[in-house]
Amino acid sequence: MSQYNFEQSKKIQINIENCYEKNISILQAKFSKLDLSEQSNSPIFIVGMPRSGTSLLEQILSNHSEIFGAGELNIIHSEMEKIFSTPHDIDKLIEKLLALRKIYLNHLRTISDKKFITDKLPLNFHWLGFIKLIFPQSKILHIKRSPIATSFSIYKTLFTKGSLNFSYNFNHIINYYRLYEGTIKFWSKHLTDDIMHIDYEELVKEPFFYAKEMCRFVNLPFEDDITNLSLNNRPVLTASDLQIRNEIYTNSSKSWEKYRDFLQELIKAFN
Repeated sequence: MSQYNFEQSKKIQINIENCYEKNISILQAKFSKLDLSEQSNSPIFIVGMPRSGTSLLEQILSNHSEIFGAGELNIIHSEMEKIFSTPHDIDKLIEKLLALRKIYLNHLRTISDKKFITDKLPLNFHWLGFIKLIFPQSKILHIKRSPIATSFSIYKTLFTKGSLNFSYNFNHIINYYRLYEGTIKFWSKHLTDDIMHIDYEELVKEPFFYAKEMCRFVNLPFEDDITNLSLNNRPVLTASDLQIRNEIYTNSSKSWEKYRDFLQELIKAFN
C-alpha cells in the first residue's frame, strides 16, 4: 500500500513558497555578501519530473570537456526536507542554509575539478529559489516532457523503496504532477532569467540546436561532439541507463499510446 500523502506534500510546498516570499529581501541581502572566491566549481541543476529527460540532458552536457556529470546528488533535497520539516526563525534558517552550502561545495570538490558539475536530481525543483540564493553562480535547467508519457513512465518504473512514494497509483502521480507544475510556475515567476526551460519532445528533434542553447546559457563555448552520446562512457545509475547509451530518438514519448485503453485516467487528467 502506498504511504504517499499528497496533502502533506502540498502543505510543505506552500510553506516553502510562503517562507521564500516572506523573507526574500532579508535572504537576498545576506546571501549577496557570500565570498564566491571559495567556489572552485559551479553546479548545474537539472530538474523536472522523474522520467522527464533529465538523464538525457545530463548525458549531453557531460559530453562537454568542462562539465562533469555527477548524476543524482541527494544532498540538497534531503537536507532541505529536514530544514523545512519544522519552522525556524530567519536567523536559524540562514544558518542552516549556509551550512548546507558548505557541505555541498565540499562534496563537489571531492567529485571533480572541472568548471561545472551537473546535479540531475529531478526533485530539486522544489527548492529552486533557495538553491539560487545559496549558489548564485549556479545554472538551472528545467526539462518538461509530455505529462502522459512522463506519468506512464513513472508508473511502470520500479524505483528504490521510499524514494518516490507517489509513483504507485495514477491518482497520486496526477496530483504530484499538478504540484510540480504549480511549483515550476512559482519559481519561474521569481527567477525569470535564471531558469532555462527545455521541452523534451523538441530536444530530441533538434538536439544540436538545444545543445548550443544550453552551452550559451551556462556561458561555455559549444563543442561539436556534445550530442554524440556514444562518446560518453560515464556510469549512469538510474532507470535511464540503457536508453541514453543509444542515439537520441524521437518516439519515446509515444510509447504509452499502445496502452491507451489502460491509461484513461491519465488521458482524462492531462487532455
